[in-house]
Amino acid sequence: MLKRGFKIALVQMKVGADKAQNIETAVREIHKAKSQGAHIVALPECFNSPYGTSFKIALVQMKVGADKAQNIETAVREIHKAKSQGAHIVALPECFNSPYGTKWFPEYAEEVPSGATSRALGKLLAQHRKMHLFDIDIPDKITFRESEVLSAGDQITTFEYQGVKIGVGICYDLRFSEMAHLMAKQGCSVLIYPAAFNMTTGPKHWELLAKARANDEQLWVALVSPARDTEAGYVAWGHSTLVDPWANVVAKLDEKPGTLLADVDLSIVEEVRSQIPVRVQRRTDVYDTVLKTKC
Repeated sequence: MLKRGFKIALVQMKVGADKAQNIETAVREIHKAKSQGAHIVALPECFNSPYGTSFKIALVQMKVGADKAQNIETAVREIHKAKSQGAHIVALPECFNSPYGTKWFPEYAEEVPSGATSRALGKLLAQHRKMHLFDIDIPDKITFRESEVLSAGDQITTFEYQGVKIGVGICYDLRFSEMAHLMAKQGCSVLIYPAAFNMTTGPKHWELLAKARANDEQLWVALVSPARDTEAGYVAWGHSTLVDPWANVVAKLDEKPGTLLADVDLSIVEEVRSQIPVRVQRRTDVYDTVLKTKC
């Protein structure tokens, strides 16, 4: 491990309608990333089922196969087993039974073994419910309404890894600088966004937004996408990306399945924040910021 940092793996996997196969792929890639030295492994948005409001509820309710007798809860246990060697996992199954009637909520979790006596099961550190739902209308390009089947969360989500605070957002959350600012104010040095941008917004804004959030808050930003499947109803952009606090793209994938493995050097966070001290230069006496206080 770096003196001040860790190795992160962004798993850009192909996601299909076979939930059992998706889970098997995720578990296999987690094991592989861990064997290559990853300390944190991030899976894409909706890694266990295709993305799309038209079939989301049916897929959430679907068992993954009689031969495996697995449902969502069993999938989580499989992820537990995969990380029993000590890797932290970001992004577990995104949909569970909702108290909101016919609506469902996207939920992501970060888990870590809690010690020798319970390493096989792990400990849930945090859950994030997507705060900003993807409702857009670009004529002749894409119209999407997550609010038809999903309900939004209302909490900022962070967790700690060996004293390093990490923030979590989901996909459309990336567009909102206020959310990133709140996570930075809470002490985050790294933001991880499981996401699935599409073929319209992906080429225009994917890398731009990653750089913007990294530059605005002077921290690391990781975006992890499903691989592109041109036969899917919703085609993901891919291009999982890691950006440093200088807004440099440190590493990125293309659209195909693969895993991005890279070092997150936290000394760069300190370097940028000391050399360009915007965190203490904000004119909150003149304009309003999220909490009206300096960081």
